[in-house]
Amino acid sequence: MESENIQLLYAPFAGMITELGVERGSRVRQGDKLAELASAELNAALSDLQIQKRIDKTGLELLFLRNAVAQIPAKNQEKLETESRLASLKSNAEQYQLYSAIDGMVTEWDVTLRPGEFVRKDQVFGRIIDPGQLYLTAYVPEGKILYPAEGDKVIFYSAGSTKSVAGTIRRIGHTRVDNIPYPALTSEQQGDIPVSREGERLVPLETRFLVEVNLAENSLKAGQSGVLRMKTRPVSTLEELWSRAYRIIIRESNF
Repeated sequence: MESENIQLLYAPFAGMITELGVERGSRVRQGDKLAELASAELNAALSDLQIQKRIDKTGLELLFLRNAVAQIPAKNQEKLETESRLASLKSNAEQYQLYSAIDGMVTEWDVTLRPGEFVRKDQVFGRIIDPGQLYLTAYVPEGKILYPAEGDKVIFYSAGSTKSVAGTIRRIGHTRVDNIPYPALTSEQQGDIPVSREGERLVPLETRFLVEVNLAENSLKAGQSGVLRMKTRPVSTLEELWSRAYRIIIRESNF
């Protein structure tokens, strides 16, 4: 199961985690703060500028008390420059906070993350999905992709239960899948799709095509797996040969 509306959560900068507000399964609203990072260098610079701001303010007040009119413009300019630099750094500090951009659920989360832990720039924390916009992705063998068509009715049987949900094929991919992003579906984790590992990629050993399905109801959860049953339809020999040749041409031209 996938969603139309997904937010990937990652560290915008390298830093130390100071706050974590969610975990896997948490429901969030748009604008909720999810995590906060801190940078030692940034915090030190902020502290120095805040001290300098107080010094500039005190110095300017003393010049007014002494009626040192000639020195006031230069000191006031120093004060304005300090305030500008401080505002700029505070703006950078706000980027160390992660907020939810959508309403949804945290479906994936790195459980090893802890406050006080250092994270690198672009390190992935997890992702949020909108459960109201779920759709199904299936990886169909080449021998079975000849028969279904967009708009055909299908039935999805959820793994580990007797529940079934009706759906409609919304898109059939024309090029073969070169990576299965869900290890649970593959032979690496006792799934049905035989794969070989090439670095971080799980490459199917048989040619498969991606099929996307809109479901009649959103009672399933993101990440749920199962079996998709598709109705076959009569296909003439000529149509089958043409469809097979077309897919081979498309496949070989892309890989």
